[in-house]
Amino acid sequence: MKVLKRIGVQLSRYHGGSLNGKDIKKVMDNAFFVFDEFATILKAGSRNGSLTPEKIDERCEEYKSAFLLWDGAFSMARKIDPTAQDRAMYRRYMRGAIEAHGKIGCSITHKAHLMWRHVHWQMKCVTGGLGDKMEDWVELAHQTGARRRRRFRTVRDRTVRAAARARYDYRDSNPDVIAWTNALNEESKRRYTNPYRVLKEEVRKAERQARRINALHAYELKMGWEPHVLDVDPGPITCLIVE
Repeated sequence: MKVLKRIGVQLSRYHGGSLNGKDIKKVMDNAFFVFDEFATILKAGSRNGSLTPEKIDERCEEYKSAFLLWDGAFSMARKIDPTAQDRAMYRRYMRGAIEAHGKIGCSITHKAHLMWRHVHWQMKCVTGGLGDKMEDWVELAHQTGARRRRRFRTVRDRTVRAAARARYDYRDSNPDVIAWTNALNEESKRRYTNPYRVLKEEVRKAERQARRINALHAYELKMGWEPHVLDVDPGPITCLIVE
């Protein structure tokens, strides 16, 4: 938990103590750090007769590969106006992600099935791709709702609490209020832009892309797969658990 907290991950009570979508994304973004730290902790706490350091490293590498491959698949699926090359790269990432997904003991959920069987076709046939059709707004709604509950949790009367939240929501969605807020923020923000900050973000983005593609190449080499994937139907999922 200390490792996860260092990257800003917290267990969500409304998710039954498991990680929500935003937290999983943080783990994806920091997969190298997280699973290297996990390997160090597990090896330090291992006992006689338990997993060897080599087995611990191997297991953590499997999880790291799964997260990086899924990260690559999602990044390609979010492309605006994806090209044939983008779709081919998506297929390569998904082939590795699905295989790694099963190796670490995860079942194929409906969303995993959709990613494997349908997203590639949608990237090709849906105008503009899927980049502006993601579920980010659902996660934003969760966060907004949580803030509303915290703000009005001390109001005991349900009717008064509901009315207060309704006024709050109306205010935040009013076009005049939004325009006034945006104008005020524009006037009060700093005019100076630090060029090193932009450069730092570009470096981090390039590092993530390099880690994804390196993980893909390493996994394809490990599995003995040809890197070129044709634009064809992926076929059924075999040898994996299907829910």
